[in-house]
Amino acid sequence: MPKLLYARAPVDAEEERKVRKLAGARHAPADWVMRARMIAASWDAVNRAVARDKPGDVGGHARDNDRRG
Repeated sequence: MPKLLYARAPVDAEEERKVRKLAGARHAPADWVMRARMIAASWDAVNRAVARDKPGDVGGHARDNDRRG
């Protein structure tokens, strides 16, 4: 059974702003953007099942979420 992982809370407002800005970036390396979206979703307490049902919120296709887990 896979372990559920959660991102630590942001250290300060500047770190949160940078991660959220990267999560919405269009011209950045795809793996950075994907990881930033997962961290932001963890901060927002998005359940993995909900993220799988709404792939646009976390980024990627529903199958991608299954592969990550």
